[in-house]
Parts: sequence; C-alpha cells; structure tokens
Amino acid sequence: MGIFAPRAPECASRDGSAGGTLMRRIHDRLDASSRRGLRREAHSMAIYYLNIKQISRRDGSRATSAAAYRSGTAITDERSGRTFNHSGRDDIEHQEIVLPGAAAAEPGHWARDRSKLWNAAEAAEQRRTARVAREYAVALPHELNAMQRLALARQFASYIAERYHVAVDLALHQPRPLGDARNFHAHLLTTTRELTPDGLGAKSSAEITNTQRRERGLPYPWRDFKEIRAHWAQLANEQLRAIGSAARIDARSLAAQGIERRPTTHLGLAVTSMQRRGIQTEVGKRVAQERAQEQAERERRTASAALTPEPVLRPRAPAVDPSSSLQFSLHANSGRQGAFVSLEARQRAGAEQWFAMRQAVQEQGQSGGASRDVLLRSAAPAPLTPEQLPLPRRAIDGYEW
Repeated sequence: MGIFAPRAPECASRDGSAGGTLMRRIHDRLDASSRRGLRREAHSMAIYYLNIKQISRRDGSRATSAAAYRSGTAITDERSGRTFNHSGRDDIEHQEIVLPGAAAAEPGHWARDRSKLWNAAEAAEQRRTARVAREYAVALPHELNAMQRLALARQFASYIAERYHVAVDLALHQPRPLGDARNFHAHLLTTTRELTPDGLGAKSSAEITNTQRRERGLPYPWRDFKEIRAHWAQLANEQLRAIGSAARIDARSLAAQGIERRPTTHLGLAVTSMQRRGIQTEVGKRVAQERAQEQAERERRTASAALTPEPVLRPRAPAVDPSSSLQFSLHANSGRQGAFVSLEARQRAGAEQWFAMRQAVQEQGQSGGASRDVLLRSAAPAPLTPEQLPLPRRAIDGYEW
C-alpha cells in the first residue's frame, strides 16, 4: 500500500456553482498512471471486429447469391437458373475484385468478371455439402475518410489474396440510415480454390484438412487465423497512426490487454434488422443495458482516478548479501526474530538432523524400540514460525510499495 496525503474534496466552485471545482479536479488531478490507463482504454475505443465464416451448400447458401448481395449487383446462377438481383442497394461504397500474383496486373483477367468468377466457383464443387466461398468481415475505423478506408481494405484484400492465392471480391458498406453512424465495414468474399492460369485449381491452404496441413508443414487453422487477426490490427493501426489519430484496435482479448471491462454482445444481422422495423428483442434490451452499465462504470472509474492522491514511494531496502546467488532472505518487519535465514544455515541444520536421525534409527533398531516412521516424524525439520514467513512485496522501478 502506498502512503497517501489525501485532501478534503471540494464540491463547489468559487462562483457557487455545485460541482465546478470537482470537475476541474477531474480534469487536472489525473496522475500519470491514471492517464496511462485512460489512454489505453481510449485507444481501444476504435472497434475491433473481424469475423471469418464459410459459405456452404450445407446451409443452403450459394456463392453467386452471397457475391450479389455483398457487392450490390445482379448475378444469374447458372446451376439453378436463378437471378440474384441486389442492384437496388444504396449503402455500397465500393466494390472490386482483387487477384493474386501476376493476375493482379491483368485488367482483362476473366476472374474480374464477378458473374464468371462465382459461377466457376459453384461449378468447381460437386458435393452437395461443399464450401463454395469464405468470407472475412471487418469493421473499418470510422476515424478514416472514404479514401483511407478503401486503401486499408485493399491492403487487407491483397494480403488475403497473396496468402492463399485466391480471388477476393471486396465490398465496402456504409452505415445503414437507422443503424450506428460509425458502422463502416467491409466484406471480403474469397474463393475456396486457388486461382491458376487455367482457372480455379486445388483447394487453398485455408480449406484443407489438418492432416494435409501437417504434411505441408503448415500450422493449425486457429494459428493461421490468429495471424490474420493480428495482421488486420497492424494494418488498421498503421492507417490510424498515419492520420495522427490516437485510436487503436487490438486483436487480443480484453483480459489480455489488462482492461477490466466485460465484452459486449454482438447484435447480429437478424436482431439489427428487427430493431430497424421497430421490433424489440431480448438481445437488444440486454445489449442496451450492458452499454448503459459500461458507460456508468467508465464514468465512475474516471472520477475515482481523478480523486485518488498520488502514492509516496520509499526506496527499497538493500539486500542482505547481493554477492551470493545461493542466499535468500525472508522479509519481515523490523524487530521480528529470525528476520533473515540463510540457505547455508538451513542446509547445515538439515544435514545435522539427518545424521542424528540415522543414528537414532540404528540404535532403536538394535534395541527393538520405536518404529522407523515414528523416528522419521520426530526427526523431521521444524517448520518456519510465522515470524519467519515472508511478507509480500511489490517493487516498481527500484521502489517498494
């Protein structure tokens, strides 16, 4: 515990307005550690969201339908003859197809035709439960403008395309009129097969089995996706740093970041759609309650940090014998008996007790006395007394608290 010198709080300003001085103290009395903590939480205010999911026939999904919806275009599915027309969407900020390797330099490459690409992806799969596409959905920092968001999304799309040698259908979406105004996001729909000069080839490394990954010397999928999550955070933070924004995103959990805050609940597409139509849901009510509680807790921590006086540090007591690496000390308050017990002393005492025990066992064995177990218990070293037990200590930069 630190040594504090508290001051009586002032709850009124000089002009008599209640809380005026208190608010100035909240602004002025934040110490260095509180500022670091609040800065860390402020950096986390930029939302990190990256969701990876499969587009599978098992769920009744089609790659052609998914591509048409995300890009806001019309695509006719050649296998079924159905046309998926989403050209009436007005929230599509940008859409393009990103290709890997040499194909990226070919403006007229066949895979740039969205209808041809996703019909080829459907035709390449024969199983009725096949995965026909994979999607990476990311939240774009609202601190960026339209051109900066596009540059960031292109960087990430190129990274995915080169990593797995697949075609990436990139679509940037704007926030919906009745939704969160900060909800700029991007959808990256990728083929499950590698793009080759002859068309779509073998399954990409993201789709193969664990046995095949081991044979190729590749990490397990969860490690692969963890690297992708970290790379997205790196790209986004580089863009935020370039524009001079203090906001940051972090792929780690809140606990790993040292932030004492409960993770929020994701509403999802279904709940959000219902709320836009005026339908109240239990999930929506719970999320609203969580947000209100989190806001109240954040305000309470801010006020508490502002009113907490700074601790007074005292220098750490010198070690007993810093030259000896075998010696340890048991810390105790001054005035206690046995404050420091050296390792050598404990070893000598144990050796003497051991020899005494052996001699006693031999003598009692010859005379038919007490059993060996009784003698072992009686000759065991005495435990440390409470006065000899160590007290906890915290050291920071050469000082003890």
